Amino acid sequence: LKELGNPAEGEQEMFLILTIPKGNPQQMTANLLGPVVMNVARRLAKQVLLDPTQYTPCWPLFSQA
Repeated sequence: LKELGNPAEGEQEMFLILTIPKGNPQQMTANLLGPVVMNVARRLAKQVLLDPTQYTPCWPLFSQA
């Protein structure tokens, strides 16, 4: 957050990168390991790396049942 100018509450957004396999959107995954954090007021963004023991880059969005 320091590198993004310490955005105030409500000035920050977090985005996840999705992978959508062509022709098979049911296999869509989200990258929880590397979200993109944005200071919307200053229009600055940075992809951050979180703890790989707690988060995965391929989290399925739909049940495989």
